[in-house]
Amino acid sequence: MHVPSMCDSPAVSVIIPTYNRRPLLERALRSLARQTFLDFETIVCDDGSSDDTSRLIEQWTRQAPFSLRYAYQARGGPARARNRGIALAFGEFVALLDSDDTYHPDKLSLQVEMMRQSPHLVFCYTDYRLMPYNRVVRPGEFDRARYLAGNYLCCASVIMRRTVIAQIGGYDESLPVAEDWDLLLRLSCLGAVRGINEALYDYYSHDGQISRGLPLMHRYTELVHKKHGGRSHNPISYIARATPTLA
Repeated sequence: MHVPSMCDSPAVSVIIPTYNRRPLLERALRSLARQTFLDFETIVCDDGSSDDTSRLIEQWTRQAPFSLRYAYQARGGPARARNRGIALAFGEFVALLDSDDTYHPDKLSLQVEMMRQSPHLVFCYTDYRLMPYNRVVRPGEFDRARYLAGNYLCCASVIMRRTVIAQIGGYDESLPVAEDWDLLLRLSCLGAVRGINEALYDYYSHDGQISRGLPLMHRYTELVHKKHGGRSHNPISYIARATPTLA
């Protein structure tokens, strides 16, 4: 177990963008409280919630075994919320956690170890578990051409070097969707990328989420391909596009 130094900046800044997800957000925070790696801070970036998210964070600030900060902004979308969190971050690395998802206890520990042992990496990702079906999605080895053809990673499973994010200017706030895919495509031009072959992130799929999202997925594929020069294709579901091994 890694214990943080009182005088050092944290190794990792975990950014959680959220919007009206108070009950799910608490589940995400509980997963952070179970981390075996303790040298991290958490920044909850509230994108204009009208529920009692702020009260929940106030309660957790008093009890959390990690540093917890809260940033509220008028509704501006996930790219702006994530950029706000990165601007406030002190960590050497930036990790992402969607407010309706969870980490496995060893996630930060294993990813920080990989990034420190391989300074040429710009980011690393993990396998993830599709919940509530308890199926493991294994993206396999990173290949940029295949990644440009279709987003087969769970973008929130990554850890990135904060200095490298600054080099590319953070998330593109002009993109209404697919801002995470676009960011990782740009980062992958600056260095190596590796995955951890272990399911360390739980991605929660809600009823009807995939079917309702298909028109949006067509739209975000068009936007990213137009920006990066990728070849058009017919996007299918986010999960199926990974060409994974499902266990």
